[in-house]
Amino acid sequence: QAHKEQICKSQWMFWLIVTLVFLNTCVLATEHHNQPPWLDDFQEYTNLFFVCLFTCEMILKMYALGLSGYMVSLFNRFDFFVVISSILEFVLVHQQLMPPLGMSVLRCIRLLRAFKVTRYWSSMGNLVKSLVNSIASINALLVLLVLFIFIFALLGMQIFGGRFQNE
Repeated sequence: QAHKEQICKSQWMFWLIVTLVFLNTCVLATEHHNQPPWLDDFQEYTNLFFVCLFTCEMILKMYALGLSGYMVSLFNRFDFFVVISSILEFVLVHQQLMPPLGMSVLRCIRLLRAFKVTRYWSSMGNLVKSLVNSIASINALLVLLVLFIFIFALLGMQIFGGRFQNE
């Protein structure tokens, strides 16, 4: 049991998963308007492939760490949510209960797994922490910006409203 836990928590397993997340990101980035049918098929099959790999990773970690040990880590909880939502999306689309939306929100959630890199890349972790800490200040600035836009839109309507009509 300890050997399985060591494998799940090893550096090479971590970097393997990060590489898979990067490859998944590259495949998701290839989606575009009016793409050829072969690219649709490629993206669908690689999506299924990555869902299966991430599901295997989740099951392997659950087996090695135990369900309670797996759920201790916030990253593992997030991975659990991402894998379950990916499986749910796949089932709903193939049962025709949900239309294929192209790049769906559930697939985009998978891209957030890239933030796992912050665990071992300290400068990136510091950058993310400072960004999160500055959101409160940015919110006040955005409210002020929206207020100015609204005020000047009303002022523009009062001054110029109805003067520039097409004749």
